[in-house]
Amino acid sequence: MLGPVFKQYRVLDLQDGHVVAMTETGDVKQSIPVIDQSDLWGRLSKAFKAGSGSVRVLVISDSGRELAVDMKVIHSSRL
Repeated sequence: MLGPVFKQYRVLDLQDGHVVAMTETGDVKQSIPVIDQSDLWGRLSKAFKAGSGSVRVLVISDSGRELAVDMKVIHSSRL
């Protein structure tokens, strides 16, 4: 039995405390909840609105459920 798996998705939109994101295969994931710790939602909102690069979320996936637990910005010079 596999345990939790970490994945990285590209943020497409932020809606009501949830992330809309694109997987590495191009599939769109709707309504990924964001963990309520370390002001992750605030940091995501600020980075997404700034538009200074591609915002990525680190998602933990287990038994078909997903939760965004961290984020990072990849600047255009590194894409």
